[in-house]
Amino acid sequence: MEEGTPMEGGIQNGPEIQIVISPELITPSCDLLSGEARDKYLDICITLYQAALKDDWNAAKGVIEIFPTVVRSSITQGCETALHIAAAAKRIHFVEELVGRMNREDLELLNSNGNTALCFATAAGTVRIAEVMINKNERLPMIRGSQGMTPLYMAALLGHSDMVWYLYKKTKSEDLSDDDRIGILNTCVSTDLYDVALDILNHHPQLAVARDRDGETTLHVLARKPSAFTGGSRITR
Repeated sequence: MEEGTPMEGGIQNGPEIQIVISPELITPSCDLLSGEARDKYLDICITLYQAALKDDWNAAKGVIEIFPTVVRSSITQGCETALHIAAAAKRIHFVEELVGRMNREDLELLNSNGNTALCFATAAGTVRIAEVMINKNERLPMIRGSQGMTPLYMAALLGHSDMVWYLYKKTKSEDLSDDDRIGILNTCVSTDLYDVALDILNHHPQLAVARDRDGETTLHVLARKPSAFTGGSRITR
């Protein structure tokens, strides 16, 4: 799959995010269902959708100037906003411009699977997009996505080292439970992010013998990874 090419679905076990792209599957948002806006709905949302995919800010700007509330509207069947779509497609410039026209709370909007646009950026692995969002709303790292996963856990699960380090610094430790920490720790070990795992253990040494929800300690996870004992670790910092 080419970088930034969305397909149908949600967050997958890989670096790409997949979202609905068929215009016929797009469903209207409540604030676009009255008056003249109703007649123009498809033109508005399809134009914005395609602009987000193509990083065409000029086209998006034209729509937003006429219908300012479209920046917080759901424009896909999965209830994604333009920000979700641009984040999934790794469109940095588009995200920068769009976030500049959104309220802080708009960045907390969830799609039908319960994921914020930051969750999409996390799965895509684009740190700059995550930075833009969190600079606007520092609460985002602690807004959980599908299955109750934090963005940090998602990044660790997908093995995005740079994103993990960024979110690790932006996620408030006091807002994480011990279950969260051991889950992140064991996931970092599982995805060869040993530098993050070591830092977690340095700050929370009690986790060395803690068990995750599957009843496993970090040693159990390490025992399944021969590369951890043969110089194959990915220590980057």
